[in-house]
Amino acid sequence: MIREQKFVFLAVLTLLAYGLGLFFEAHFFILPFPIFDFVLLWGVLRFIGMNASSRLIYGYLFLLAVLFKTGMNPILMASIFSQNQLTDLNASFIPKFFLIFSLLSFLISFITWNIKEKLRIHWSWYVLHALLGFLTLTLDARLELLFGLIPAVVLFLKDRENSFRYIWNLYFFLELMTAVMLYFVVS
Repeated sequence: MIREQKFVFLAVLTLLAYGLGLFFEAHFFILPFPIFDFVLLWGVLRFIGMNASSRLIYGYLFLLAVLFKTGMNPILMASIFSQNQLTDLNASFIPKFFLIFSLLSFLISFITWNIKEKLRIHWSWYVLHALLGFLTLTLDARLELLFGLIPAVVLFLKDRENSFRYIWNLYFFLELMTAVMLYFVVS
């Protein structure tokens, strides 16, 4: 196992172990999904810092997307703003603006990766990826799970040599765990 693969494995395992420990103690299973954005940010910074070959434009575009995503994290916002300011902020267009730029940066990162690495991926994958991003914005934010699944699968099939694909896997796994936890919290 290479170090990128170990990082993704250990990050997901640590979060699942936390949820299991909470289950044994309090008899319910929940993952700390608001901190997933910070885990992803740490993972991207770690990957970019450790891999000189991954310091390409698509890595920085992915970092920009994660920064936009982390910018609207509930924990970060609650630590910066008061309750009244949070209410005003959530009523504004700013959270949607950050989500739009985050998804757009993820999409451009995926496209740039394919161009830079000279992968032969059919244009329909880009259209499907963009369509899922649009549906995430308009219908339901939980579709971001599928938005993260497409690059994880396509890059697994097409580019097994580049270790930065593991950051897409981490993104997908964190979105999967968030979707599952939101389903259990809401239900």
